[in-house]
Amino acid sequence: MTIIRQKLVRPAPQDGGAERAWRQALNRAAMEHAGLDLLVTAARIEVMAAAAFVARVPEHALALMVAGPEGGRGAAVLSPALTSALVEVQMTRRLAPKWHPRKPTRTDGALAAGVMDAALSGLAKLLEDEADRVWAAGFGCDTFLPDTDSLKLALPEADLRVLIAEVTLAGTRQAQLMLALPTEGRGTAPAGKDSSRDETAFRSDLAAQVMEAETALEAVLCRMTVPLAAVIGLKVGETIPLPSASVEQVACETGCGATVATGRLGQNKGMRAIRISIGPAAEVVPLRAAG
Repeated sequence: MTIIRQKLVRPAPQDGGAERAWRQALNRAAMEHAGLDLLVTAARIEVMAAAAFVARVPEHALALMVAGPEGGRGAAVLSPALTSALVEVQMTRRLAPKWHPRKPTRTDGALAAGVMDAALSGLAKLLEDEADRVWAAGFGCDTFLPDTDSLKLALPEADLRVLIAEVTLAGTRQAQLMLALPTEGRGTAPAGKDSSRDETAFRSDLAAQVMEAETALEAVLCRMTVPLAAVIGLKVGETIPLPSASVEQVACETGCGATVATGRLGQNKGMRAIRISIGPAAEVVPLRAAG
């Protein structure tokens, strides 16, 4: 069934200005920029906290960070059915008879971002109410968000105004798109606060999360080269001489071989340890098995 026929058999929706504008912008962007026959069957606005929004994100959904004027941040979340359809029509010019949900990739994000940018641009042009333009205009896709943890970090702490669109794809598939934008004007900070200060806090929080991530270090006593035949012929109980090994010269290396420190092998509280010898003061680093 074509979009025109579906409109004829379905009564016109009685939604508000922003919902109506988003409905029209999505329909047009999907067809003009992806060749996808998309019909928005219902659109509504809900106000919710960022945590509540993240909790509603379905498994394998595609999330894109959207950025707006004055540091405004939000997100567009596409259900797996919508992501699959956008990728299929842009890669093969048709919808496959069957599809299976899968974890989205950056390539999926790039293909979806073009359509979302067109829809967001169309939304800004179609908004007639100045009050709607204050919170919904001027946004565009910024970053692919690989998981819900990244989505949590990308969203502001203030409540979000969420445009929820239920869509039908080519008259067969049912899908959903959620567009979450900050409620407090164009920026992410409440009135009277500096949005740049909020951006600085966001960067600080993100840096703190990254710095708490664990990385494996290897303590290297010696590196040597031996013939492949000798390696293949190794037997249980055989001894391998380490001519250049020294407990006075131990290197701490990352998994990719980058040396981050050198020191001396010893003990600390019953554990093997390395006393770091670089820098103004020595530091003892206990060794433990990588998790």
